[in-house]
Amino acid sequence: MSASEPLVSILINNYNYGRFLREAIDSALNQTYRNTEVIVVDDGSTDNSREIIASYGDRIIPVLKDNGGQASAFNAGFRVSKGDLICYLDSDDSWLSTKVERVVEIALSHPQAVFIYHRIQPAAAGLRPIRKALPTSLLQGNVSARVMGAGGWWACPPTSALCLRRRVLERIGPLPEGELRTNADAFLQYVVTFLGPVLGFGEVLTLYRRHGANATGAAEFGEQAPGRRALIAHLQGYEHLVSAANTHLDKLQVGVRLRMEDHWSYQFLKYRTGLPGHYSCLRLALLALCFAGLPSVTDRAKAAARAILQRPLPEGS
Repeated sequence: MSASEPLVSILINNYNYGRFLREAIDSALNQTYRNTEVIVVDDGSTDNSREIIASYGDRIIPVLKDNGGQASAFNAGFRVSKGDLICYLDSDDSWLSTKVERVVEIALSHPQAVFIYHRIQPAAAGLRPIRKALPTSLLQGNVSARVMGAGGWWACPPTSALCLRRRVLERIGPLPEGELRTNADAFLQYVVTFLGPVLGFGEVLTLYRRHGANATGAAEFGEQAPGRRALIAHLQGYEHLVSAANTHLDKLQVGVRLRMEDHWSYQFLKYRTGLPGHYSCLRLALLALCFAGLPSVTDRAKAAARAILQRPLPEGS
């Protein structure tokens, strides 16, 4: 293995997606970049997934485990991997054939980037493209201050567009499995921004299949407007995720924690759903003045709004 052709570990995580799994594995095996290993982690499937995995023989590295959730699948795949670059692929998605080749080129040309991602193309069940490519905006460089003030959230695509360097994942260590049966990809996105610069590039290299079982992620990209009950569940899941990320950041001793106090959209949704501890209308308006980035808002007005926000909150606000 040469420095110009690093080994890339492709980690496919699967749970009961036998109807999609073969397309995902084939897309990983049919990459134009050849120095890869394809690791398929089956997280206790009860459908025909394991028969499909067995049919590939030694073309892939199977990891068969009891059901433990997404973080446990990520951890199990990483333990057997050997690559310098780790690319993740959900078993209901599919890659374009040049995906790994382009990611390697970007990684080699930007050696300081700890986290590399690209756009995805939402697709119907038969991988027919629908809607526009996501995310519409891309981040590059050190974004830790922005992510910290936004409670961790930023417009990053899901699992199948993510690549991390081995040394970064080794520093992060095993993901907390009990807390992350789902959203392990978001957890990585939240934590990794405090370990170095990120790099998003604009090519679409993943077909992101939309179907009934994965609809929860659509709200983060503005693809649907969930009802109140679903929205409350989403906010509570988000709070749980931020708590897990902050606990891990403490363990990494990076000296920062994710803040939710100034995360306007989170606070606004708490207000709209009437969750306990939501801000008043006035406080939300002041928060918007400070952090919405409106060009018409003067520095003096922002300073005044910040001064008011720094006052102790009255009972019930």
